This record gives sequence, C-alpha cells and structure tokens, in this order.
Amino acid sequence: MISLALTALAHGEGHGRRAYARVALPNVRSRDYTYRFEGKEHVGFVAYPASPAPGLRPGALIGHQWTGVHEMERSRAEELATRGFVVFVPDIYGKGKRPAAGEAAKAAMQWWLDMRDIAPPESPASTWTEVGTTFGAGRAAQGLVYGENAGWIVADESKSLVVGKVGVALPPLAPGVLGDAEAGNGYIGYYDGGAFGMPHSSKNKEATALFLQYIGQNEVQPDWAVAAPRVTNKATYDDPKVVAMNEKLNGYYDMIKDKGYLFAGAPAYPFHAQVREATAPTFYQILLGNLSVSDGLDQMAAAAEAELASLGYRK
Repeated sequence: MISLALTALAHGEGHGRRAYARVALPNVRSRDYTYRFEGKEHVGFVAYPASPAPGLRPGALIGHQWTGVHEMERSRAEELATRGFVVFVPDIYGKGKRPAAGEAAKAAMQWWLDMRDIAPPESPASTWTEVGTTFGAGRAAQGLVYGENAGWIVADESKSLVVGKVGVALPPLAPGVLGDAEAGNGYIGYYDGGAFGMPHSSKNKEATALFLQYIGQNEVQPDWAVAAPRVTNKATYDDPKVVAMNEKLNGYYDMIKDKGYLFAGAPAYPFHAQVREATAPTFYQILLGNLSVSDGLDQMAAAAEAELASLGYRK
C-alpha cells in the first residue's frame, strides 16, 4: 500500500470538449478503479509510477469534467505519474451515471417554464428572495422556495401570512423522473448543503483551512442549519435546535435526511460563483421570454466556457 499526501487539482472540458488521445507513457501503471461510496458503485481512474520509491509519496486528485471521467483526465493523471505522483480521478456521479444531454436539459427547462402559466405574475422576474416573499404573502399554493427563506416563512408571524399552514414535499416532476433518480440515474434538483472548499489558487490557505476546521464542527453546524436552514453534517439532524425547527417546518429536515440522495450536491469545481455570475444574465433573459430555451442554454454554455477559459481551466 502506498501512503498519500493529497492535493486537489480541478479542471474540466465540458460543453464542446476537445478530443483527447492518450499516449502510452513509460514507467507508468494505470487502470480504472472500482470503489463504493455511500453504498453506490463508482468507477474512477488511478495512475502511479511503475516502480515507486518506498515511503510517503506525493499524491493528486483530479476533478473530472461535467460529463464524467474521460481520456483527458486519464492522460493528465498519467502525465503526473511520470513525475512521481500517485494520482486518483474520482467518479463523482457513480457507475453508469452521467448528466442529461443538451436536448434533454432543454426539454426539462421548457417544462419548468410552462408552469409559470399558473404562477403569480411577478414570478418570471423574481429572485429567490422575492419568491419567498410571494409565498410568505400567501400568493401561491406551492412553490420552489430557497431554503434560507423556509424558517421565517414557517415561523415568523411578523413577516409571513402563512405561519402554521406550510408543508414541505419533493418538487413536482415529469413522468419517469423520480423513478430514474431513485434508481441512481440522475437527480431531481440541486441541494445546497453549505459546501466549503479550498481552491488550488488560494492565496491564504492557512486561514482558509482554519475556517474550514471551525465551520465543520458538529457544535457549530446546528446554528448554521437552523439559520439557513440547511444541513452539512449528518450529526446535525439530532441536535435539539434542529429537532425543534424540524417540527416547525413540518418535517423539512426529515425530508432532507431521507430523500437528500435524490438531489445533486455542490458543484465539483472551485469556481461556481464566477460561472454562475457569467451565465445568470442570459438565464434571466430566458425567464423573461426574451430568449428561447434552446438559444438561451446554448448561450449560457458558451458564456460558461469563456469564463472557464479566463480562469485558466481551458487551453
């Protein structure tokens, strides 16, 4: 067994990726690596020197592109292995699981937009805060409300007109979607559990590491969970503060605990905010009806690629 000291290397070649050809490299061994995580099978990739020196070896983790582990990641892993690294490319989706293709994504978004026909008139231009305000004012019978608003909508009578009248449930879905998600083929939404990480470009890694150590403590997370409301540590579910809030929210935390596996987690890359801001203006144009879903998503993909290039994640 080889002991590792790991560092994370994130990159991607998502929409419009280049073809990548691997060249056999001397003194390198590599193979697909099947492993299990939280009861599910994943297939990653490992590369390492054919004749590693004894003792502790430098290691690297390579984050794969949006569509999964491909030749580019394998090639990069083998290149690092020639320099003495033990490299692992984890599979974040699971065996046989990949994101929806472009046309499927467009159809899904059109389905959601069609639901606006029965929504309050302010909904097309609403941010998540305004959606919460609309729901708290009793102007919608159901809605997709950002978790940070759930607490005041359910419990604060000075702000909400629906205190005591709110329940939680999984979002409405097209036929077949829930079954696919339950089988591990895709997901029904995005769960922001409060994700933290350290980009490889961080200029103050020691301060970042200290903050991560602080915010990740079980005794700190309950206040975060009640205020947000969101859960990062599984131990948080049993905290008295969270149990009390769960009752007020009519089982919100129970649903996250029991059905959270149906939602995707935080993005795999450390540049989520930059890509989001680059694509948001186009997304709002789609919501306002100024762009078709097809044209808008194509433009969002192009904007994301341009931002990734400016951040150094594209050649």
